[in-house]
Amino acid sequence: MNSPGVRVQAYGAQRFITKKELAMIPKSVRIAITALVVMIALDMLRGILLALMGEKLAEVAIAVTLGLLIVWGMIGGHRLAWQWGRIVGILGAIWYTFGLGVAIFFGKPAELIPLWQRFLSIIVGTVLALCLYVIFFALGRPSARQYFRLRCPSCGKFTNQAADFFFNRAKCRTCGIIW
Repeated sequence: MNSPGVRVQAYGAQRFITKKELAMIPKSVRIAITALVVMIALDMLRGILLALMGEKLAEVAIAVTLGLLIVWGMIGGHRLAWQWGRIVGILGAIWYTFGLGVAIFFGKPAELIPLWQRFLSIIVGTVLALCLYVIFFALGRPSARQYFRLRCPSCGKFTNQAADFFFNRAKCRTCGIIW
């Protein structure tokens, strides 16, 4: 059986996800994945621009690699990708929002930075912040939590508590069951 799909690491073992399984990913998770892919594309564009200017690319390489790993985990339904998407999403969104405010109100004087560069920085920063907010809120939806198997099989409550370091198992805060 050689059906087209995507090879992912899920549930502790590498397996092949078919197109049918990909179609079962909830809209909220698809939206989060799309926002993350937009961010990765912007980081790759930034990397190209930095390379043309002769700058170091370590920061961009790390950001793109981590982003791709989170996308891979989200497609596979791994809880650790959900957790990283939520945590990095909100922290990054706050960081970009704060950074944009500081840059706009307390940055270098307008005459020292070309207008196109200021405009581009504000647009890209705003898009990145919006993508991070979208990821955070999309992964908080009940359908996303269900997809990542965060509903307790015993009491039916959602949890975000990991039972082990890599979040392969979850622990219910209400009844204490581990699954």
